[in-house]
Amino acid sequence: MFDPKMILDGSLRHDADLPWWNQINLCKSDIERFWGKVMVPYNDDGTVDYDSCWMFDSCKDKGGYHQFWIKPNNCRAHRIMFECCNGLIKPGMNICHKYDNVGCVNPLHLFEGTTADNIADKISKGRHITGVNVHTSKLSEDDIFMILEGGYTGKFKSISQISDVFNISIPSVYQILAGNSWKETVNSVCLQLGYTLSEIRNNLMTKTPVEIVIEIRVKHSLGHSGLSLSREFNLGETTVYGIINRKRYINIPNEQKRTEEMIALLTK
Repeated sequence: MFDPKMILDGSLRHDADLPWWNQINLCKSDIERFWGKVMVPYNDDGTVDYDSCWMFDSCKDKGGYHQFWIKPNNCRAHRIMFECCNGLIKPGMNICHKYDNVGCVNPLHLFEGTTADNIADKISKGRHITGVNVHTSKLSEDDIFMILEGGYTGKFKSISQISDVFNISIPSVYQILAGNSWKETVNSVCLQLGYTLSEIRNNLMTKTPVEIVIEIRVKHSLGHSGLSLSREFNLGETTVYGIINRKRYINIPNEQKRTEEMIALLTK
């Protein structure tokens, strides 16, 4: 069985009072069980191969990450490895993989970064996929970051735009913005960004009646049904059709220019 004492690498942080392979001071049974699952490759001369990925002998979660049970939780093995070698992960930080192998637990292949760092790393390597491109339309933690950050900064102008970009329903967007779904990730992202959910919601939902009218008319012209618009804007169908048929808000200042701007926004 591999003995972690064999590895000595000066790039890892050490707490002088703890062995470098157990910087979080796991109990003897847990640390032995953990390292016993690390599949360390060796070179032909019998030395440890630091360059190759080290896999972990356990089942994976749906994201492809190996799991390790530390009572009372099932944890991701690469995060445990990072902490064993570097101490506790800072609040709100991610543990990223240098070489895009999410199953790898080689401590020299792991680095600590923010969600923004993780997204930038993925984009630079050409492997960031947003929800709209995923056949199952399931979101990732990166998508949640982009939704919240974009909602606050104005990159997204409406709930419906987020719905379209990430290929999720409008109620699903509301559940995220209410903190009812992806709760832990939402809280972590808000902590990193320094925004509150209420601030993000206000930025996305604050529209004048005229802006809503223009958006309803443009979306109807683009094929949205009166019923879907009624649900999206939380208005009665009679009100929506009154707007569409110009029985309400008949004369809007600069309507043509505003309509052109809205069309450009929704179709770009």
